[in-house]
Formats: sequence, structure tokens, C-alpha cells
Amino acid sequence: MLQMDHNLLCSVSTLPFSRMARLKVLSLSDNRVRSVPDAAVMRLRANDGRVEVAGNPLWCSCEALQLHSWLAEAPLAGDAPRCADGSPLRELRVSRQDCGAGGPEAAAGLRSAPPPPQGCEPEAEANPPPERNTGKSG
Repeated sequence: MLQMDHNLLCSVSTLPFSRMARLKVLSLSDNRVRSVPDAAVMRLRANDGRVEVAGNPLWCSCEALQLHSWLAEAPLAGDAPRCADGSPLRELRVSRQDCGAGGPEAAAGLRSAPPPPQGCEPEAEANPPPERNTGKSG
């Protein structure tokens, strides 16, 4: 189990999951994650594992297709994941055809990308706020 709940994570990289052959549970609940990499979803799916993503502002678009199709088949443990607009991820109506050559924007009924969660803007990640001087020494 890889538990990363409540860490203010903005994104998840694909690379670590290629080396986690026995990963069964990926818990990312209550962060700021907008999508889960397909590599992580496919690794967990192959291992009969599960992913926990409730409490994240998921971008429900073609980026969520692997996660959506898996969650539509799997029983849920805990709260149901929701899109950034509050709608349940399981109710996303999109198919591989919708996400084909026309790109995500061509898919009927898909939402445009929501703004990044507060603290996850590209500038915020590249330039963290300076540490405050409290006036106390060492």
C-alpha cells in the first residue's frame, strides 16, 4: 500500500509506478490531484488492486478515461471520487471514440480544464513562498 493522503499533492508522476510490480493500493485521498496517470491505473488494475482518489478536484475529461473505466467496473471502498465541478466521476459519459483523433476538446459533453487548485498553479510550484523569519534564532 502506498498511502499519500492529506499531503497537498498537486500531481502524480508516472515513473514510480513502473517499478512497483506488487502495488495493490494507491491512496491519494484528500489532495489536490487533478488526474491519475494511466500507468498507475493500469499497474493497479493488473494487480487486482485499488486506487482511492476521493477528495481531489479531478479533471473529468479524456485524461480520466482509464480511471473512469476501471472505477465503473470496480466496487468502491470509501467515498466516491468526484470531478472538480462536484459531479461523480462514475457518471462521466465519455468513450475512447470521444477521445480519438479530435482530441479531448472534440468530445461532446466534456468539461474544459478547470483552473488548478490553489497552490498548484505552475508559478506556485516553481516558486514556493519564502520562509518567514520569525525573529527567533536557532
